[in-house]
Amino acid sequence: DAIQDWAVTTPGVPDALNAFYLTGHLPITAAFFVWLFRRRGQAYRLVRDGFLLANAIALCAFVAFPTAPPRLIEGAGLADTLRVESGVDLHGGPLAGWFNPYAAVPSMHFGYALLVGVGVAALTRSWAARLVGLAYPALVLVAITATGNHFVLDAAAGALVMGLGLASV
Repeated sequence: DAIQDWAVTTPGVPDALNAFYLTGHLPITAAFFVWLFRRRGQAYRLVRDGFLLANAIALCAFVAFPTAPPRLIEGAGLADTLRVESGVDLHGGPLAGWFNPYAAVPSMHFGYALLVGVGVAALTRSWAARLVGLAYPALVLVAITATGNHFVLDAAAGALVMGLGLASV
C-alpha cells in the first residue's frame, strides 16, 4: 500500500498516526456532538439519528460479514504499525476486548470522520474551522490505511453507510 509505504519511511509519521488512530476518534466525535448540541441544536437531532442508524447498519454488517483488517491478512503486504512501530498490541494486554478485531468493513472510523468533517464544514461560520473540518476525513483516511487497519475500499463503505444513515432520517 503506497500510503503505508510513505508513512513508515517518513520519520515520526508512524508514531504520530498511531497515536492519532488510538486517541483521536472517539474524543473528536464526542466533541463534535457536544458542539452540535450546544451551538447547532436545530441540526443535532437529525445528525444524531443518522449517526445512530448508520451505526446500526454497520453493526449488522459486522455481525453478518466479519472482516479482518488488512494488518491481519496474510499476504496483504501491510504491517500492523501499531504493534511494529509503537509497541501497541490490540489483541492482547489492556486494549484487548475494547474493540471488535473483525469489524473492518465498513470503516466507521472513516464514516465518523466524514460526518464530523462535513458537519463542521456545513454548520460553522468560520472559514478556518471549515478547512479543518474538510481536512479531518482526509487525515483519518491516511491514518487508517497507514496503520494497516483499513483499505481505502473499507473507508468508501464507511462513507456509504454514514450516507445511508443520514439519508434515511
